[in-house]
Amino acid sequence: TALTASGEAPAPELTAAAEVVAGASDEADAARRELLALAGVAAAVEPAAIVPTLSHGGAELELIAAQLRSSADAATLFVERRHATQAVVDALAAALAALERDDPSAALASLAKADAPMALLGAWERPPPLLRYWMTISTGLLEAAGDIARATLAEDPVAQKAGAERYARAAEAARGADNALALALSEEGAAVSATPLRRLAAVADEVDEARAALRLARLRAS
Repeated sequence: TALTASGEAPAPELTAAAEVVAGASDEADAARRELLALAGVAAAVEPAAIVPTLSHGGAELELIAAQLRSSADAATLFVERRHATQAVVDALAAALAALERDDPSAALASLAKADAPMALLGAWERPPPLLRYWMTISTGLLEAAGDIARATLAEDPVAQKAGAERYARAAEAARGADNALALALSEEGAAVSATPLRRLAAVADEVDEARAALRLARLRAS
């Protein structure tokens, strides 16, 4: 989850985890059967005895493994989108630097580099609401910077001033947009693999509880 949110591709880790989980399905079924058998013996010998059971078996582990594999693909796509947001930020920064050194052609070339990453983000069917807000703000900044660059090339001071005013308004609206982007990426990155990880944690907790109960039973028996 941390790798996904930070912009690294965790597909190998998720795939490896899926294989480990799937590889334990036979052991999970065996443990479940043995605990059920133990419960049957205990019920006959000491009805008051409490024997731990496992509600999860091999089928549950196979399902978790499948979700982890799916998460690997989803995480890879999310990381691509995360990198796309950074590419947009970098393109805008480079364009502004070019405008400051009075190089409108270089500014337009830098702005063009934002087209592909913005298209990738725009193809996101259900993006986080905060990301949509950031994209709206970023689009305004990119377009205003482009207006300034084109007006500079055309030697049109009126259009240049209008572009600068539009950029100032967009920049004012952009306050907090970076924080919105960071929050959206953090939440979405964590959500990519949240479901299978929660289910895996529940299985692990149940196994730990069963082990602890068996150890306690052996101590009492001895």
